[in-house]
Amino acid sequence: MSIYLYLFLSAIGFLDAAFLTIQHFTRDPFACPIFGGCDEVTSSIYSQVFGIPIALFGALYYGVIFALTLYCYLKSNRKLFLTISHLSILGLITSIYLVTVMVFVLNSLCFYCLVSATSSTLLFVIFIVNWLTWKRPRSQSESEKS
Repeated sequence: MSIYLYLFLSAIGFLDAAFLTIQHFTRDPFACPIFGGCDEVTSSIYSQVFGIPIALFGALYYGVIFALTLYCYLKSNRKLFLTISHLSILGLITSIYLVTVMVFVLNSLCFYCLVSATSSTLLFVIFIVNWLTWKRPRSQSESEKS
């Protein structure tokens, strides 16, 4: 079940980040459906690293997670999936930083940025749940079945 959630959330994250990347390069002003701060956030100095939009890094991040998760699904490789899901730590740390900048530095909220932050946070939560489940010692009856 968690592999399906990983595929879904990484696809949502990829589409969201790809949209933000396109908006960055076209420089078209766009409306925020809820908070109204998308243009302020996506055109700020914090929206780029060395001239590369952070959204492009996000699209690459989600694309890699999607592709590797799909590979794990097709190959039924649970151990590799756990290894790949460690990438969600990077996504969570990045999201915490970027949301902190949005709220406390820019004083604006970007709906699309929050969609990405939510996706990466949920990927991390799924990773933690899976990790705890996989690390839990098997009971005596389960080990006898093996």
